[in-house]
Amino acid sequence: MREQLARGSFIGFSSLEDPFADPNGMNENIRRWDDHIGLYTMSAPVPPGTPFPIDIIDGQGQIYTNGTYATFNGGTWKTYEARRGVRATLASGTDEWINTGAAWIQYSEHLAGQVTAEAVEIVTPILEAAQTSAYTALGAANGYQSVPTALSAGVTGYANLVAGSGGTDGTFAIAFSGGGGTGAAGKFVVNAGKVVAIQLQARGSGYTSAPAMSFAASSGLTGASATAVIGDLVPDGGMFSTPSSADNDAAILYQRVGSAAVEKSRLPSSERVTAFQDAASLRNEQPNLFTAAQVAFDDLSNWTRTVPPTVEIKHGRRALRVANGSAVARFLASAFDDTGRISASLQVEELADPTVLSRLRINQRDQAGVSLGYSESYFGTAPFTERRYFEVQDVERLAGCHDVEFIVQTAITAGGGTVWITEPMIGSGSNAKFRSPPAQSEMIYAKLPNRYPDAGFKTGDLPTLRAGTAVLDAISDTFLTGLGAVRGFRPTGTASANVQVRLAIPTDVVGKFVVMSAYGYSADGQWPTGTVNSLYLAANGATEVTTGLSHRTVAISANVRLFLSWGKIPSNAAYLVIGKQGLQESGVTNRLVTGLGYFVSDSFIQPRDVAYDVLYPAKDIPVPAVDPTTANDAKRAIGLTYDQPNRFSPDELAFDDLSQWQSSVAITRSIKNGRRVLTVHGGAAYRDFPRSYFEEMGRASGSLIVEELIGATANSRFLIEQIDAAGAPITAARGTKLFGTTDFSLPKDPFEIAGLGLHPDAVKLRFWVQSGITNSASEVSFREMLMAEGSNPKYRNPPAAASGGAGALAGTITLKNSDKVCQLGDSYTQAVYPLKDKHPAAKVAELADWRIESFGFSGYDCIELNDVLLSNVNRYGTTFADINPSQTIIISETNDNFTRGVSWRMWQADMQRLVQSVMAFGSRAAIASEHPKSWGSVELAQFKAVADRMGIDFVDVASDAQKFEFATTQFLWDGSSHPGTRTNSVLWAPILEYVNTLPRPRTSLRLFRPRPAFSAAVPADLVYDTNDERATIWKELTTGHMGLKLASSSKYDAIAAGPNPQVEADRQYYDSEYIALQKNIAVAFNRFALVEVILPALARDTGRVKLNVTGGVAAIYALNRRAAPGFSTLRGRGFVGASAAATIGDTYSDGTTAFTVAGNYGSMIVMTSTATSPNVAGTLTRVSGTGPASITYTGTSNAFDPAYYDRYAAPKGAWEAVAGGQITGSSIAKYMQEDRVVFLLEAAGDFNLTDVSVEYEASAGKPAQVRTARSRATGSELLAQTNVGEPAELAAWTVTGSLNGVAPAAGSGDPPAGTTKCVRINDSAYIAQAIALPTPRPQPIEIEVTVWCRRWEPLFDPDADISTSPITADTYDNATLELYLGRATDDLAHSARVVCPVGLGYIEVKRRFHIGSEYVRPADGNTRRLTVKGADSRLIEIYRVSARAI
Repeated sequence: MREQLARGSFIGFSSLEDPFADPNGMNENIRRWDDHIGLYTMSAPVPPGTPFPIDIIDGQGQIYTNGTYATFNGGTWKTYEARRGVRATLASGTDEWINTGAAWIQYSEHLAGQVTAEAVEIVTPILEAAQTSAYTALGAANGYQSVPTALSAGVTGYANLVAGSGGTDGTFAIAFSGGGGTGAAGKFVVNAGKVVAIQLQARGSGYTSAPAMSFAASSGLTGASATAVIGDLVPDGGMFSTPSSADNDAAILYQRVGSAAVEKSRLPSSERVTAFQDAASLRNEQPNLFTAAQVAFDDLSNWTRTVPPTVEIKHGRRALRVANGSAVARFLASAFDDTGRISASLQVEELADPTVLSRLRINQRDQAGVSLGYSESYFGTAPFTERRYFEVQDVERLAGCHDVEFIVQTAITAGGGTVWITEPMIGSGSNAKFRSPPAQSEMIYAKLPNRYPDAGFKTGDLPTLRAGTAVLDAISDTFLTGLGAVRGFRPTGTASANVQVRLAIPTDVVGKFVVMSAYGYSADGQWPTGTVNSLYLAANGATEVTTGLSHRTVAISANVRLFLSWGKIPSNAAYLVIGKQGLQESGVTNRLVTGLGYFVSDSFIQPRDVAYDVLYPAKDIPVPAVDPTTANDAKRAIGLTYDQPNRFSPDELAFDDLSQWQSSVAITRSIKNGRRVLTVHGGAAYRDFPRSYFEEMGRASGSLIVEELIGATANSRFLIEQIDAAGAPITAARGTKLFGTTDFSLPKDPFEIAGLGLHPDAVKLRFWVQSGITNSASEVSFREMLMAEGSNPKYRNPPAAASGGAGALAGTITLKNSDKVCQLGDSYTQAVYPLKDKHPAAKVAELADWRIESFGFSGYDCIELNDVLLSNVNRYGTTFADINPSQTIIISETNDNFTRGVSWRMWQADMQRLVQSVMAFGSRAAIASEHPKSWGSVELAQFKAVADRMGIDFVDVASDAQKFEFATTQFLWDGSSHPGTRTNSVLWAPILEYVNTLPRPRTSLRLFRPRPAFSAAVPADLVYDTNDERATIWKELTTGHMGLKLASSSKYDAIAAGPNPQVEADRQYYDSEYIALQKNIAVAFNRFALVEVILPALARDTGRVKLNVTGGVAAIYALNRRAAPGFSTLRGRGFVGASAAATIGDTYSDGTTAFTVAGNYGSMIVMTSTATSPNVAGTLTRVSGTGPASITYTGTSNAFDPAYYDRYAAPKGAWEAVAGGQITGSSIAKYMQEDRVVFLLEAAGDFNLTDVSVEYEASAGKPAQVRTARSRATGSELLAQTNVGEPAELAAWTVTGSLNGVAPAAGSGDPPAGTTKCVRINDSAYIAQAIALPTPRPQPIEIEVTVWCRRWEPLFDPDADISTSPITADTYDNATLELYLGRATDDLAHSARVVCPVGLGYIEVKRRFHIGSEYVRPADGNTRRLTVKGADSRLIEIYRVSARAI
């Protein structure tokens, strides 16, 4: 078969060559593919320049500390630059690394270390102390006895109060009756015989209709009445709690979603807290044998099953779903050697269709797989949806047990039951309660221990050799010493046969399985070719047993190799021989063998199962005695975990994150005495902390444990320095602790600096660790760092972010790490013909919460776009990696016709490949169709199929775009398919609709300039409420695209037609100003800049926000959303059509009631009293004051503070100066709306910015916000006539003002499908039509109104001066369409209104109105009036209006 089935999978041949023929590179490209999708590394990252590993096979490679990597394939080495998202697996299979684009992150340690036992221990007392009060508060505020009760209706208010008369004065109980519910209660107050007040005291529950309200308790009262109003006890989205029926929980917290309750969390019972606290203490001694990845169900490799389990979300948690059978995880029996007992447990989140065999079973098997016995915990035969706990506790491990099975079962065979489980736990001992697995650095102790007594030769004793003599030499290699190796041995002669240690095989291990290990050291990096692996079994002193052993050599570095052998010990083997043959040559004395190990198990093991890198267990390290005073201080420190938190993060304490450390010398991670440490070599390293962390108490404390000190000097020390604004240390305000001048290799008491007072000039504090100054060979290795506020320097773990402690969440939002969307595509994305900053991505960003970057390449298809990503191509001043998008929308279809013309399978594969590459960069992907009308519904089906297969979204641009004209005018199109300034709405409108369904950004950082119309504004003019209001005032920074040069801007309506159309010289590429700022390149502003920030926390949880800007800014303001609105709360009587203004404070009478003048608004006089006055014409007569003696008026109405009329619709808030751009404490609330803060920068004139970032601190992260795409309206059409342009069509509409149908202006494009003409509406000329609502309507519904429209401006003369154009590169071009829904008798002031931005090109506006059920005021009937109107004088062309029920 010779079809070109793989075009684009590889990059070594052109599109016209035969990929299967040499020299077109098929073999080479397959190898490139294999290099990236199956990357194996021989060791952890090593420094660049380290010699390639040897003794390897094709497919293996090596990764380097700077993120680069090399692969061995086809007999040669290839090197690659760092690529974010590439994953490398250790050749032994025991670990993985992920490429960050600049380094490699160890996956297992990063994952396993996320949850620590210490965090559980710290959180537990807080849960115990808070549990009772928290539930009491929930119960009092929003607690219910059951979910049905919470989801029912209660009495929420009253209406239509009639005061009655003749009643006995006093306070009485209201009697509620009927309505189907119970529990409503309230009081009413009678004064002067009338009901003057009603107070509801209890809402009750279960009401399906309004209950009757009786006021009979007031004797003599007649005529009094009121109507009860019922409503949901818990609103949609509201939280409530109920008591839990589960033994382990005290209460369940729910969120109402529609008519359902979604469980969010549970408050544990005190018994449960105690049990789990006890289990947490066993985390390392009796660990959970499931790994962290297995507990999170990220790794399912340990499960065997009759029916494959899947991972689903239950109760907000990742759960393992087991259906119609069982799933089994197996563990070696040796894992239970220490206690001889087995315990296990799990949480069942939900059980459906159970059988009598639905259960947790712990099964013990012999080596042949035969069951020796089992213990079980049954789930029961009744289904349930609430979380339940099951355990098998304290089971004796049986003699002959080879492995233990953890079995989750719903039935014996397929055909019954489904169970969802979380928190699987199996461990040695008698405690079955769940505990988090140890971190990877701690998991080594759960592996089989080394049985060689002195693996690193600390004692200085020579081992027993196979023959000959040997000497011990000191080890200097930092990797080996980090493992605990002190010495290595070598033969004294030249005979290589003398380099093995011989150990008699203990009688208890014959017939078992063994792993043997040794490290070789070669100071000169030379490894003779004659060297052979010499870890073997021997029948006597010399005869090797060759059967049953596997061997591997791992290159740790140029100087160190690890030799491994493993297999079963046969009965004829008498010795283990461990060493290296042929290592030493004549005259060579610097090659050593050390780190000997052997590990024995009853069942098969391999290197991944043993701790070959732990030469001495931590329990063998002597621990200094602690006096009671120190112990009490340490205990008290744990109580300060949240009030005075450790400012080092968990990742920093695990040394997974070294990004905050600064040093001019080497700092490395290693193992010392079995513990992970950070080592500073020959100098100093420091980590800075902001002053704000310590301001509340004015003091700072710090500490660390030094595990080892080598080459000690008088300058080996720990310091806390205070740094001033110029970056200089304040030497008089430092704290110092010397390590001493004597080397040590076992940890001492912590070095502590307590209660260092803050210096008034300090802006930050520096945690400084120094090995020495003059001695370049000095080293200090340390761990357990603390930097905290206050006077207690004892170590405590940092607070868990989920627990809500102070400082639990902190960081810096930058332009690179903030969330953003990238539109990746071809020339439609690049844009070609629009005005600067009027490309599709910029139009989407105007109206969205997201920053949108454009990355378009004209003429490229999916294959070439994929190469752009893999080759790190630079365009618009950036690469895809530098954009660092969290969401990417791939828009490619037209240019893929070359592949699609051969086979749609190729096209499908190309899309999938590009999606996978985007995902490899850490970005969520979506794919979108394009607007040209050459694509049909089957092509769209293929898009959707790819999206579904890849688990991503599909954006159907074509279905909306093809309702409108396509390239029918060369004034606005290029003659083929490329739109311009007006017509690119066919792209940006559907994309905007999709972007607005995305979850809100977790973080965002965006910058804007005032539009020219606001260049002379004062700050008060620059306030806004909504995204479209923001776009009216502010223009965002430029993002990458192609567009008209500013000098050619007048040609925006002359793309390919007219006397002076666009030519190539009129266009240019525009680089992204965001990327320029990201690279610290100056970006210019004039007078003002807006910085809009979205934080990863809500206002209620945020304690500090600080805007950092580099540039000539004179003042920084934050928008106070709680600022006084500029008017009072006055409610009064207004006399409209007044013949004269009245003097404030004067008193007038309308003939019945006296009123005091509050002010004047237009021709209305506002009075302070709300007393009624007939709404008829009359005369006001002055009673007191100096104003006119009489004033006539035409009527009366409700009235307000005169200032209210001018300001009620104004944007809410005011700018307030914030010193240093920092807001903290209680002031946070007034500056944040949910998770957003807005800053205003001001300068006297022109200024530049070169960097912008935002620091934040919060007690908890915000919950993930989920938005979902709305379904399209599919109900019947509710309008009698949807078109508007022809006379017969317009006759069906009620017209206000003067309107006539008109055809689209010449050159502006054909009308939308199915229409011929339009009406041009504004705020004085508009249309309305009656809507017949669907009946019956027992439940509320929504009606979607769609309008086909565009803002109309005549085509601009390309030879005219652009300054005379209403459309320029700097204008906001959308008009505002208003839709009103009211009753037939309602005016617009009393109708529901929604507003919609309308662009210059055709667009389908969609907005929805909520329609209550037929039971909501039946007198309203089933007819409504829909009005379509402009918001101002700008013209909007309306072609079609539709209204359908959802």
